[in-house]
Amino acid sequence: MNVTASPEAPVVLDEMDRLDRWAELTLARFLAVEAGLTAGRSLTTREIGDALGVADRHRRIIDRWARVLAGSGLSAFDPHAHRLHAVRVPEASEVGRAFEDTAAVRHCCGPALRDFYRACADQLPALLRDELTVQSLLFADPRTTDEIYAGNAASALVNALTADRVAELAPERGRVLEIGAGTGATTQPILERLPRSVHYDFTDVSEYFLAEARRRWADRGAFDASHYDLHEDCAKQGREPESIDVVVAANVLHNGVDAVATLDRVARLLRPGGHLVMVETGREHHPLLLSMYLLMSPAADRPDELPCDQRRHDGRILLRSNEWLDATRAAGLEPVSLEPSRDHPLDPMAQFVLVAHRPRTEAAR
Repeated sequence: MNVTASPEAPVVLDEMDRLDRWAELTLARFLAVEAGLTAGRSLTTREIGDALGVADRHRRIIDRWARVLAGSGLSAFDPHAHRLHAVRVPEASEVGRAFEDTAAVRHCCGPALRDFYRACADQLPALLRDELTVQSLLFADPRTTDEIYAGNAASALVNALTADRVAELAPERGRVLEIGAGTGATTQPILERLPRSVHYDFTDVSEYFLAEARRRWADRGAFDASHYDLHEDCAKQGREPESIDVVVAANVLHNGVDAVATLDRVARLLRPGGHLVMVETGREHHPLLLSMYLLMSPAADRPDELPCDQRRHDGRILLRSNEWLDATRAAGLEPVSLEPSRDHPLDPMAQFVLVAHRPRTEAAR
């Protein structure tokens, strides 16, 4: 994809509105049909969870649904009493027309991702009860992850920006480590720009992704694929602190429950003067509330574990760019750049590349 040929901002906004509206209408009808939250009726989020048989670890999503539906005008929400009042319940035909409208979306979402969102909506009761996993739907079609991480306009842009920044920052014989590299959507453009003298550490917690990476880049000499968990300190995982020139983290750091603590662990990997190049999304697109949000629920044996940062207060799973800037500073890193600019046509999609560096200490000098 030619990332310079971006759509106009009004087109992007219209596409996001179509997707968000479908998700909002879907949620309102789902709660009416499955939980009995019909027009004019009020229920607490606990009562809704009980009616749906929601697994304990997914319970917090209902509060987030309530806030989103209140913002859409379909419901009213009292956050103190955790009570949701249904103002209007859309008919099934209205939900269906809204989904048909999303077929016009070209830049924010592809057909496979659109089908994935629809599959999650259809299977929502089973997903909430942990009878089915989002992963099983996500990986049913390999095109879906490609459309999420590489095949939409914003992902193509941030992947290209990330590759450019890493190529600028990595020393000729330096070491780059990518955290949560997953499908390699960000890895590929980076490797295309790096000289082969740069050692690349592809890391993930999934052996499936690691095996795929070893196969895919088997002919690149300075390349390793190994396990790394961003929730654990590097030294506890056998990684030498202050050994990496550039850490890449694309769409993964939000998995940490405490942004500052997560960034602090990343900073320990960096040599003094080293850089973090991170990709995140600062806007919670509403179809995520039917799908990927469930991947952010705590583990079944820790159902009450909640984020320790701003997300604890409003149920979000994503932090905004200004919140990440504050978190990098609190972790002892200095922000260097934030792209794309606010006037870029794709800025409304809120995917961004943040570069920060670890200052050189007196001892390091």
